[in-house]
Amino acid sequence: MNPAPPISVASLACRGVTFSYAPNTQPVLNEVSAEFPAGTITAVVGPNGAGKSTLLRALLGLVRPQRGEATWPEPTPGQNVADMPAGVRAGRLVYIPQRLSPAFGFTVRELVEMGRHAAGAGPDSGAIARAMEHARVGELAARSFDELSVGQQQRVGLARALAQLDAIEGPAALLADEPAAAMDPLEATHALTTLLSVARAGRAVVVVLHDLSQVLAFCERSLLLDARGRVAAMGPTPEVLTPRALESLLGLPFDPASVGGRVVTLVARVRAGGTESAP
Repeated sequence: MNPAPPISVASLACRGVTFSYAPNTQPVLNEVSAEFPAGTITAVVGPNGAGKSTLLRALLGLVRPQRGEATWPEPTPGQNVADMPAGVRAGRLVYIPQRLSPAFGFTVRELVEMGRHAAGAGPDSGAIARAMEHARVGELAARSFDELSVGQQQRVGLARALAQLDAIEGPAALLADEPAAAMDPLEATHALTTLLSVARAGRAVVVVLHDLSQVLAFCERSLLLDARGRVAAMGPTPEVLTPRALESLLGLPFDPASVGGRVVTLVARVRAGGTESAP
């Protein structure tokens, strides 16, 4: 195995992360080493069960790997994220899960305000309003979260993350697990454009995505995980997300779809009655 490249002190990273949910079972993540630079959106791509969501949780310190570690550069370079107190982590690392699951019937405004509390900041009506505006949920502020569609709930999760980020001074990272999966195309595009603006502001952004067109459009870098939770490839998205790599990963032949000479998505090759065999 080739040695992992040296890690920049300015990046969220992991080294040799191996994690199983139960003793003596197949690892969900297997020797994963990767770097997620500040100012960049990195997509995590792979088949179902590849450990994508678990990787985010390891990077956030929500699960502790049996081997290896996730590291954060501040205040101590290379410190183990899992060793950071929860309050300190929340002041550096922001999480958008696949589904928010509040225990009570909070309003949208109350949930967004919780983002500021997570970062250790007090109420700020202006910051909360800005976060809701950027996530396009301002008109839902007084609504109960339970009354919303899944796509609307995902936008609330984005607003809460933006409110948390707004309260963080200094380096921060945002990790999002399929943040636009239930949104219509217009809202999904807006949400991912918002995440791109977060990266452009100097934060590291890591996002699990299945939609290859979204990866190609918004993510400068990609990490491919295989079905055994190992790194299949990592680097600039155009170099990593190729028909050959996806066919090896998913067992399907893919063809590039281009607009104006630029590849905008990769499409599984199909024929009437089922998926075509690879030539």
